[in-house]
Amino acid sequence: MGDNNDRWSNNGSSFSFMEIVAICIEMKKIEPYILLLGFILCCSISSPRLIDMELLSRHIAFAAITIVLFVLIIRRSMRETIDFSILKRWIFPVFAGYLLVSAITLIWAINKAECLNEILKIVVLFFYLFCAVVIDKKIIIKYLPVIAIVLCCVGLYEFYIIKPDRLVGTMSNKNLWSSGLFMLLPLCVYSAFAYKNIWRTIGIVGSILILINISLMMCRSVWLAVIITGCFVMTKKPKLLLILVAAIVIILDISYLLKDNPRVISLKDRITCRMSLSERGLLWGQTLKMVRDNPLGVGAGNWKIKAPIYDYGDDFIGNRAFNEIYYQRTHNDFLCVLAEIGFVGSAFYLGIFGFVFYYLFKNFNGLALMVFSGVVGCMIVSFFSYSKERTFLPMMLMFYFALAISNYHKPVPLEISKARIYSYSNVALASLVFALTVFCIRYKAEASVGKIYMAKLNKDWKAVVNEIENYSPLYSVCPLAKPVKMYYGQANEILGQKEQALYYYNEALKANPNHVDVWTKIGTLHSSLGRYEEGIKAYHKAINICPGFSVALANLGFSYGRMGDNYRGIKYIKRAIEVKPDYEAAKNNLQILRTIETQNLLAFINKYGWGS
Repeated sequence: MGDNNDRWSNNGSSFSFMEIVAICIEMKKIEPYILLLGFILCCSISSPRLIDMELLSRHIAFAAITIVLFVLIIRRSMRETIDFSILKRWIFPVFAGYLLVSAITLIWAINKAECLNEILKIVVLFFYLFCAVVIDKKIIIKYLPVIAIVLCCVGLYEFYIIKPDRLVGTMSNKNLWSSGLFMLLPLCVYSAFAYKNIWRTIGIVGSILILINISLMMCRSVWLAVIITGCFVMTKKPKLLLILVAAIVIILDISYLLKDNPRVISLKDRITCRMSLSERGLLWGQTLKMVRDNPLGVGAGNWKIKAPIYDYGDDFIGNRAFNEIYYQRTHNDFLCVLAEIGFVGSAFYLGIFGFVFYYLFKNFNGLALMVFSGVVGCMIVSFFSYSKERTFLPMMLMFYFALAISNYHKPVPLEISKARIYSYSNVALASLVFALTVFCIRYKAEASVGKIYMAKLNKDWKAVVNEIENYSPLYSVCPLAKPVKMYYGQANEILGQKEQALYYYNEALKANPNHVDVWTKIGTLHSSLGRYEEGIKAYHKAINICPGFSVALANLGFSYGRMGDNYRGIKYIKRAIEVKPDYEAAKNNLQILRTIETQNLLAFINKYGWGS
């Protein structure tokens, strides 16, 4: 009897679990649910072992889901006809061009590991788009508003119960959380108009909850996206105004009830803050200079490696750039693409959007209207943020692309043998498996860096050194763009292994030659060994990259003082104090050099007198 525990019976017939799975596959019912599972995983899972708890764990989930979908589709194509003529639509060759140009930049990219990682993310997106186009999407369109409601409830619970000043939901940042919810809004609105009964109610509730969450997060780029796309949609669907009015009434009621709540007041203050806009303007201006200097791009994923060498000015924001704040992103996806893969790659990237709009306007029905609002809204948000870097937002964007293609596409004759399908699919599957493998290796390496962070906090430098065995050349810089080998160098230096430390610092420069911390540590190490001239050269390298880096300025000044050049020593230490007025160590060093200078002057007077 125990043998029948894994068998289900129906009308006298029994089926094993694997047979039922096979039947589901043949009935094409499992693929949409796996696609739906991908959305759930890529907006929810995280790993506390990682520094960025969501990024790599969701990349792995995204790649794994894409592999499963691809295998199921190819397996189905061996038994029945699948419309592969979809690949003849121009969006796929243009997408392939975007991928190819990104891959070519690997030749001159400074950090090959970051470049490869970016290329593999594009590979996964390409095949995910193919899978999403082939799969029936009706079920997904119905159930995504349900996911939206659950996510909104998580956001409201966090705001009112847990920690309202940091509303990030299941993302790592309030802008990403707000953007992710916005990407679900058009589908909720579509459900409210296209379906009846419970599905219409779900769409209306989802739309209102998303608008409430977005209003609480005070994310201006998402507000702009809602306003622009909302105005356009209302010209086609005036009834949408009812949902908008309901959301506004609820938001105003909540605002009135909580108007004296200090947490709500702090949120209101954010929308009037101009600091983030000033920072973006500064980064965009220097990124355009990077584009001018590198028309072919600096290499996919290498903006953060090249960005520090540009002049960000000496005002408050400029002095903080790559000093107190180490920017890893342009906060503008389109500028980022232009800077990293150049004009040709950017043309392919924009071409993808161009063909999507072409497909939408060729068959502009109700679904196309909502897809249009989702894509345009995503473009607006991406102009002020880094949506491309994450997982959920690009995944949603590919889903919208798939809806646009499916809405437009009509099958055309395409003769392709099963042997060719099999051979092409093997190449595609190999590339997807390679991407998943690299993501897993990077996951393990970042988990190791997380252990290094904890060991540093506990001043357990031997534990840091022990993590060297977990280093991977596929993960050479941490999420803060610091070379991983810099940590090994720091640990060896503190443990007294100074030559070994110098070796790791020099190795760290290969991963990121423009990181001021590395050059400063090299300078400090040389100075501690009495090699002041070498130390001064390293400090100057750091200052050339970041003129306002106070640690390098102060150490450079003290090194000049140790060499007997008190004039230049005092000059650089003063500059360090100007940049950072509360820099006590620099003030102490300045006092030491002034004392030495005074003693030297008195000794000179005692020896030679005032007169000739």
